[in-house]
Amino acid sequence: MGDDFGSREYPTDLSGSGNVRYMLGNLGYNGYLASSAFKIDHTIRYELGRLNVGYIYKSRSEHFFFNFNKSRKIWMAGPTGSGKTYATRSMMDKFYAAGGAVAVLTDIKPEYYTSRQPVQEEFRHLMRPHAKPCGVPTQSYYPLFLQKLTNRVFLESKTCQLAISDLTFPDLLTLINLSDEALTASKKTALENSFFKLKSGELSSVEDFIGDIENSEDIGKNTARSLVGILRNIVELGVIGDQFDAPDFAGDVCRNKIPILNLSGFEQLGAYHHYMSAYIAVILRKLLAAKKDGVILKSKHLLIILDEVNKFCPKTGTSASKTEIMNALDLTRSDKVSIIFGSQDRKRIPDNIFFQCSICILPIGVGVEEAKAVVREKAPYEYTNPATFIVFIADMVGSMRIQKDGSRPYWVIDSQRKINELVVFWAPESHHKTEGE
Repeated sequence: MGDDFGSREYPTDLSGSGNVRYMLGNLGYNGYLASSAFKIDHTIRYELGRLNVGYIYKSRSEHFFFNFNKSRKIWMAGPTGSGKTYATRSMMDKFYAAGGAVAVLTDIKPEYYTSRQPVQEEFRHLMRPHAKPCGVPTQSYYPLFLQKLTNRVFLESKTCQLAISDLTFPDLLTLINLSDEALTASKKTALENSFFKLKSGELSSVEDFIGDIENSEDIGKNTARSLVGILRNIVELGVIGDQFDAPDFAGDVCRNKIPILNLSGFEQLGAYHHYMSAYIAVILRKLLAAKKDGVILKSKHLLIILDEVNKFCPKTGTSASKTEIMNALDLTRSDKVSIIFGSQDRKRIPDNIFFQCSICILPIGVGVEEAKAVVREKAPYEYTNPATFIVFIADMVGSMRIQKDGSRPYWVIDSQRKINELVVFWAPESHHKTEGE
């Protein structure tokens, strides 16, 4: 069972080994950054190869483990309020505690920034025995253009904008949002020439860059005017500029922080929605490049959280963020980059995301038809007899109820290991933002 991703084990007293103990009430941990002072605690030990995330609902004494020795893709599905974020936070805390790195790219409510504080008293009885409430070091970013367009200010988030000096040429094209048909050879040449001057130091600012394009001899005046208009709009909105620092996700990961992109209010963007999509695309591209190039240690396992992924990678249509998210699916298991995709249901996400996720987690509120579709695809061995299959689905869905102590079971399906269990996730060690906070 040591190589299983989703696995379970009956309680065994391993107290003589000095390693993890699996007896309820008698467990170990290797050091977690705690509360606002981030003090090290040695009460509970977590290991990426056997990440203790909860217990089997029906037995209550049988622990459940995920194996993150290699890259994994997880799909978390369920309606609003079903507990997707609760379970994701729990996995995030334990993944970080085991020495992994975490990045949250789509905090739309926002809620992950509260992880700097310890979990609230109301959830502490649901924590893993002997675990201690403690926060994790986070760095939340809020894009300046979102602040301008929504009139929202978040003291907990650092206002940011992309620095043109940090962009690659593909990043610039992503922001400009020119289709292949619209990006003529002359436009590309003019942009490349001016961009090269900027990167080499011949031009020193965004205004110099725009001015160089405006005076370019590679394109006509009308084409130059069109490009300049797009670039000035990006600058005026604050998408790029030097008034605020750029979000440094790779740097935060290297400093053992959890970077978070606060996207509160993005639904109000309307015609400007592309800039939010481009932001996610550029940050994700840079983050994965840093991992591939060894800026983030190749031995460091990175967990990327994409909550409400259907809003940035919808089933139909194209967008900058969708392109980069779909590209991330091509990462191999040895790249040590795992992704948790969250969405309300399967219908809203590209089929390829669903098919590539070997782990599906269904929380309370999942419909019977949705459960049927998932189980048919991910656990076909349960569909040998249609009559008993319907009874099985109804029994599993009917068992998913909030318990008197506040705990709730999640249906975990591992298509690789043929694991099909109701699992109760331990409460997060860090603050879990609830409705009304």
